[in-house]
Amino acid sequence: SEVPFVRAWGVLSSWLNDSAKEVLRGAQPLRMCEENRPAHKGRRDLLCSLLTERLPKDLSFLSIRFYDLASSLGVHQTLPSVLEGTLYDLMAALLVHGLYKAEVSRGEVTAVPSQTASLEKRLKASAEAFGISDAELSILTSMVA
Repeated sequence: SEVPFVRAWGVLSSWLNDSAKEVLRGAQPLRMCEENRPAHKGRRDLLCSLLTERLPKDLSFLSIRFYDLASSLGVHQTLPSVLEGTLYDLMAALLVHGLYKAEVSRGEVTAVPSQTASLEKRLKASAEAFGISDAELSILTSMVA
């Protein structure tokens, strides 16, 4: 069985393509024309659904930007099984955390201490559930910065 950090790092690395990084920096997403690539479209639709359903209700104001980010992630590789709920929880927490921090640093969102604390708590809980140490979580978090 794979080491949890290696698994998480591999998935995040394959998803964080240049387009997703640009969305994190504030760009509008490039709408992909995937009519000739039904497998990519299917994976992208499934990934968007699996991630956006994990957006905390208190951060619903990020829903459009989070969808933009999710729809920009790389789907050229097979997605993890939908049964890997703790992995998707961790990926969603990392992406929401990175997006929130990016939106705050660009002045698009005002940081609210209770939201920041809730994000940090959710991130730490999802990392622990997946078997990720604090040091490993720091590495993964920096990938989405």
